[in-house]
Amino acid sequence: MPGGAHRRARQARTRQTRRRLETALVAALLAFGCGASTGNDAASGGGATGSSTSGSGASGGGTGGAAPTGGPGVVSEGMCVRLCVDASTDPDGDGWGYEYDASCIVPGSYENTTRIACVVGDAVPTQVGPPAGSPGVVVENECVGLCVAAIDDDGDGWGWEFEHTCVMAGSVTAMASLACETAGEIPVVDLTGSPGRLIDERCVPFCATEGSDPEGDGYGYEFGQDCLVSGGVPATTLGIDCLIGEDATLPPVTLNPSPPPGQLQKPAEVASTGFFVQGGKLYDKFGNEFVMRGVNNPHIWFDTSNQWLAYHALEDIAGFGVNTVRIVWQTNGSAANLARVIRRIVELRMVPMVEMHDVTGGTTNESLLLMSTYLAREDVKQVLLAYEDFLLVNIANEWSGSDFTAAYSAAISRLRTAGIDHTLVIDSNGFGQNAETILNEGAALTAADPQHNVLFSVHMYDEYSTDADGPARVTALLEQAAAAQLPLIIGEFGWQSPNGAAIDVAHILSESVRLGVGYLAWSWHGNDVDLAFLDMVDAWGGALTTWGSDVIESSNGVTATAAAASIFTL
Repeated sequence: MPGGAHRRARQARTRQTRRRLETALVAALLAFGCGASTGNDAASGGGATGSSTSGSGASGGGTGGAAPTGGPGVVSEGMCVRLCVDASTDPDGDGWGYEYDASCIVPGSYENTTRIACVVGDAVPTQVGPPAGSPGVVVENECVGLCVAAIDDDGDGWGWEFEHTCVMAGSVTAMASLACETAGEIPVVDLTGSPGRLIDERCVPFCATEGSDPEGDGYGYEFGQDCLVSGGVPATTLGIDCLIGEDATLPPVTLNPSPPPGQLQKPAEVASTGFFVQGGKLYDKFGNEFVMRGVNNPHIWFDTSNQWLAYHALEDIAGFGVNTVRIVWQTNGSAANLARVIRRIVELRMVPMVEMHDVTGGTTNESLLLMSTYLAREDVKQVLLAYEDFLLVNIANEWSGSDFTAAYSAAISRLRTAGIDHTLVIDSNGFGQNAETILNEGAALTAADPQHNVLFSVHMYDEYSTDADGPARVTALLEQAAAAQLPLIIGEFGWQSPNGAAIDVAHILSESVRLGVGYLAWSWHGNDVDLAFLDMVDAWGGALTTWGSDVIESSNGVTATAAAASIFTL
């Protein structure tokens, strides 16, 4: 029973108790008074009888004598209470009178019209609630009648009629609940397609009225379920947008229905429906070259506990013309959340690349193989397969073991055996900076993949700083990879190394543009305090830092040089 109903029930019972006490008191007074009067009157010949008007002492009048048999009444607290014959027995107008040595209810009064009819002397009806077919609203899967004339003393929107709680018409509960007819089928509200917010893995709808939130905490209750007040703190700071009933993990329909003619036919050995490599270049599913111009975004650390900070940043990232987002991810991330991140990136017409960050700097073959095991896990694999047209898979971030070819050959084999046919991205060892490993072992690793669909990545920090003759090393690496037709991207770089060495960003950008090499800057936001100089914006949702501006807004930056993949409709 709702809280208001409890109070209404107590009020009704208190009223009944009062009436019963009045009845007992009057009866006692009459018994005492009438006995004395009878004796005196007998002595004086007055002739008064014990059947004189019994209510005169309590209600200012009434009907004496024996109560008539049968007769109409209404149910109150499990008893059939007679309707009063004489309305004047209710001098205080509360709907209760006193006749025939008992309380009665005045016909037409509030107490009469809000109770169940009965016949005095017959079995008391067991029905509770208003007559079948009366208008009501659904509360806790029950059709609760709307009050006919109930008084809501405490203003909580609840009353008490027909021996049952009722809902005051026009109250918040009435307006925020589904209409029904008492004793009929309980209707079910269909909110499919309605907007909501994903909170704790559930798409919570927005409230139809702010009055559904009497406590002011941003949460309401309507149509038998929780809702969020639009503009409230939870609705504006927690979760992500969703639609009721929509599977937000499936790809949106964004493939270009009329792509430009492909520049290259996909090789026969490539099973991927999406990207592939050929001749040292990366191509999308339509055979058009794709050059990355993008950023790293730490989703695994900042899309947690209903916050989704990195997720919400994607719209800003896309607004600068970024065409690729490298998703920082780990094996403790759920498949469902990974799908939501990938979906949003695709919705914004950017290419997602998922990278596994757990084994950064790791050296054992077993640790690398664990990354493939996670990616091949059934729920994760289904996400990857659903987005195969759009997605690149970076097996591990900066794994740095020395048994490079053997370890990555085993990782590739596990993924291909599991049916993951995507372009696989492999970081160099030495925390991603040892480009010689890629140059020396890239061909062997490509051969180890039966689909020959491997893209290599180098990260440019200390070993590419100005102190280490960085500009010359950048040019030499990119030119050697091009000459060897080894597909290569710069998967991470910054303006300064973690050790404080300066890096010639302008040279990296210009050489990448000259040689058609993709680049992904580290990172949008969220670095630890000691690496905060690598944040591209000064806050989540904030302005570009100098570093961010260099990557995004310079002459060879993202905005000036990025082109969307031809898989997307422009």
